[in-house]
Amino acid sequence: MKIIGFSSIRSDYDIMSSLYRMMTKDNSIDFRIVVSGAHISDQYGNSISEIEKDGINILAKVNTLHDIQKNTSRIKSSARLLLEIVDIINDFHPDFLIYAGDREDVLIYAMIGAYLNIPTIHFYAGDHGIDGYVDNPIRHATSKLSTFCFVSLKEHKNRLIAMGENAQRIHVIGNISLDNFIHFNPFSKNKIFSLLNVPIHDKFALLIFHPITSEIQDIDNIFKNILCALKQKKIFTFVSSPNTDYGSHKLLSIIAQYQHDCKSFFFYKNLDRNIFLSIYKNSLFIIGNSSSGICESASIPIPAINVGMRQLGRQANRNVIFCGTSMQEILSAIQTACSSNFLDSIKKITNCYGSGNSAQKAFNIIKQLNPKPLLAKKEDPYIKPKQQVLIISTHPDDETLGAGGTILRHIAQGDDVHCVFCTDILEEEGFSQETISTREQEIIQMSQAYGFTSTHRLGLKTMRVDEYSKSELIKRFSKIFQEIQPNIVYLPFCHDVHSDHRCIFEAAFSCTKSFRYPSVQRVLMMETLSETEFAPNLSHTSFIPNVFVDITEFIEKKCEIMQIYKSEIAPPPFPRSIENIKALALYRGSTMGDISNNAYGGGGLGEQNSPKYAESFMLLKEKW
Repeated sequence: MKIIGFSSIRSDYDIMSSLYRMMTKDNSIDFRIVVSGAHISDQYGNSISEIEKDGINILAKVNTLHDIQKNTSRIKSSARLLLEIVDIINDFHPDFLIYAGDREDVLIYAMIGAYLNIPTIHFYAGDHGIDGYVDNPIRHATSKLSTFCFVSLKEHKNRLIAMGENAQRIHVIGNISLDNFIHFNPFSKNKIFSLLNVPIHDKFALLIFHPITSEIQDIDNIFKNILCALKQKKIFTFVSSPNTDYGSHKLLSIIAQYQHDCKSFFFYKNLDRNIFLSIYKNSLFIIGNSSSGICESASIPIPAINVGMRQLGRQANRNVIFCGTSMQEILSAIQTACSSNFLDSIKKITNCYGSGNSAQKAFNIIKQLNPKPLLAKKEDPYIKPKQQVLIISTHPDDETLGAGGTILRHIAQGDDVHCVFCTDILEEEGFSQETISTREQEIIQMSQAYGFTSTHRLGLKTMRVDEYSKSELIKRFSKIFQEIQPNIVYLPFCHDVHSDHRCIFEAAFSCTKSFRYPSVQRVLMMETLSETEFAPNLSHTSFIPNVFVDITEFIEKKCEIMQIYKSEIAPPPFPRSIENIKALALYRGSTMGDISNNAYGGGGLGEQNSPKYAESFMLLKEKW
C-alpha cells in the first residue's frame, strides 16, 4: 500500500506525527510525506527538522510561502502548491492521500485526489467554530471533496451527515494529537531550563497566539495585552511564533519589541517536540487561541485561556476559559485560572477528545479500508439521510387518523416507516370470525397502501389494555425499539379519552430513554380524531400542538386509505368522517400559516407555499 501524507506547518505535523511514524514502521506500507510552507522557512524555524528526526521518508520539499504581509499570500501559496505537487503525486501512484485540518493547502490535496481519482482521507473533519474565519468553510469544502473523513467526536460526524455525507465515509477515532501528548513523560523543570539555557522559573505559562481575520485590525494590540497581562502577573512565559496566516507579520513585529525581555519571556520559532511537550505539561496554564488549548490541555489537566474569537463554538472541556481581548478581561481570566477553586474543579476531568489511542484506531481502519465502492461521490446533499420512523397505533386506524399524511410524507422522502398495531379484536372478546377476518384484510390492505418497511402486532385485547401490567407492555415495546432503533417516534396523546391510548403511551414512552435507546432523536404525540378532542379541556390535559406538517400533497391519499376501514368511518357529525378529517387538516393548515421564504406573509393571499392541509403534533423531546 502506497500512501502520501502532507504537512505545511509545524502544528499539522504534530497532530498527525504518531500515525505517520506508525505507518513508516509498517513494512506493508510505503509511506511518504510532502513537506511545504513554514516547514522550510528560516523565519518560522525550519520545522522540517522534526520530520527528519522522526525518520519519515520525504517525497518532496516544496517552497510555497509568499509575502505574509499581503492578504493574497495564502491564495498564491496554494496556487504554487498545486502546480508543484500534482505531477509528483501522479507519478507516485498512491493508494491514499491523507491530510489534516483546515488550512488552505488541504483543499488542494483533496482537489488533486478528486481529479486524479485517488482515494483521500481528511482528518479532523466536521469540526466547526463560530469565529467566522475562512478555515471553517475550507474544512467543510475539503470534507466534501474527500473520500473518507476521520473525525474526533460524534458531533463532528453528525455535522458531516447534516452536510450530506454518507455515514459509511465517516470514522470517529478521537483526536490523534493526544497520542503523543498523553503518553509522554515530561522532563523536569530544571532539565527544561537547562536545555534552553534559561534561568530557572518554578512557575511559568505557555502562550500560542495566531492572527484571525475578524480581529486583524487590532491583532497586535490584543497580543500586546496578553504579554502585558502576563508580565503584570509576573508569570514567566514561553511564547511561540505565530502561524503563517495574514497578520502574522504584526505579531512578529511585537515579538521583536519584547525579544530582549528575558526576565519575562522566552520566544521561540520551533522547539524539539520533547522540550515543547515538557513545557506544556509543566505549565500553570496555556493562553492564546490555539486549538491545542481546546483539545489537549484537558489531558494534563491545566487551565486553557482562549483569548478572543478564534475557537469559539468548538466543543470544549470545562478547563477552557473563554475571555475577551481587553487587558482587564485577560487579567481576570488569569486570576480565575490560577485560583484554587478552579484548579480543584478540573483535577478529575475526562478529555472529550480521546484517551490517547486514536492513531492506532486510524491505522487499523486504513489498513482495512476498501475505497472502491465509495470513490465516486454520488450523494445528493439535498436529500436528507434516511430516518427510521416508528408509529405506535393503539388501534388499527389510529395511525391514519393521527399521522396518515405525515407517514406518506416520510415515505415520499425516503424514510423507513415501521408501524406497531397494539391491539387486536378477538373471538373470545365477542367479535365474530367474519368481523375479525374483515379487520385483518383491512390491516393488510392499509399496510400495502402505505408501503410500510415493517409492521408489528402486539396482540393486546382491544379496550382492555389496562388489564396488562406496565412492565409486560414495556417489555413488548422494548423488543421492537431494540430491533428497529427508531430515530423518530409518534405516540398517542397521553391524555386521550380512551384508556387504551393512555396505557400504550405510558409504556411506549418509557422506551424513549436516551441511555437505553440512544437512536431516538425525536418523540411526538399524535392528534387522533374521536379520542384527542374528547380529552378534558384543562390546561394540563389539553392537546396543544407545537409541530405542524404540511400534508396538502397527501390529504387525498390519506382519506383514501382511511376509507379502507369501512366500519370505522361514518357521515358527520360522527368524528371519524372524511369531512371531519379534512376539516381538521384544513384548520391545522390555517394554524400553520405561510411557509414561504417571506416570514411576513409571502406573496399574499393564495400563495402556493401556504399549506392548505396539515397535521399537528405535540413535540415531547428532541435531541439536536
